[in-house]
Amino acid sequence: MNNSILIQDTEVLIFNPYLNNSNINHIVVFLHGYGANSKDLTFMNQIKPFDNSYNIYPQGFIKLDNQFTNDSFCWGEFSNPNKYNDQMEESAEKIKKLIFEVKMKISKSENIKISIVGFSQGGILAQILAFTKIHNVENLILLSTMLPDFSEPKFESNINNFFIGHGEYDEVIDIQSAVMMYNFYTKHGYKVNFNKYNTAHNIDYKLLEDISIYKFN
Repeated sequence: MNNSILIQDTEVLIFNPYLNNSNINHIVVFLHGYGANSKDLTFMNQIKPFDNSYNIYPQGFIKLDNQFTNDSFCWGEFSNPNKYNDQMEESAEKIKKLIFEVKMKISKSENIKISIVGFSQGGILAQILAFTKIHNVENLILLSTMLPDFSEPKFESNINNFFIGHGEYDEVIDIQSAVMMYNFYTKHGYKVNFNKYNTAHNIDYKLLEDISIYKFN
């Protein structure tokens, strides 16, 4: 079962074949990259380990003027450096509120867990969420991304599983950005799993095997 609903002025896809199962107590938020949309990462819904959780796919709050497609969105506009950080901060605040609204709509559990999967610019936003907006994140999965523009995390976040995956031949975000990110978080005491893949700026299916031991239920 899947639903498309409007929350915080954006389209949010909610996927789960067991949506009415009151035993499910885990929300996984998938944040797409620059120029994509809410459908971009939905293929992950059909593959373990995301088959026993509420999986939500928000759409970027900023529509891009893309001559090739009408469905192109982002969380912050790179071409506007004077507003970019503010836009990312606003997007993170909206996603925080969106998660709260989704919790109210689909679950009565007070102890529902939150995991975040972020690809590319969505991974930057995922870090802002995990370290400035949400204190407890069960699984933080960062794919083909880089550090946000902060010198220190705003608070010590409780992350049960912390994963970085990056293509060795990424032509958009060089793998050295992932190395810097890994070094930054390990320096701050986080235990981070860092895997490199034989791919470019995309998601290697092998990473789904690598995170299959994580709990999303």
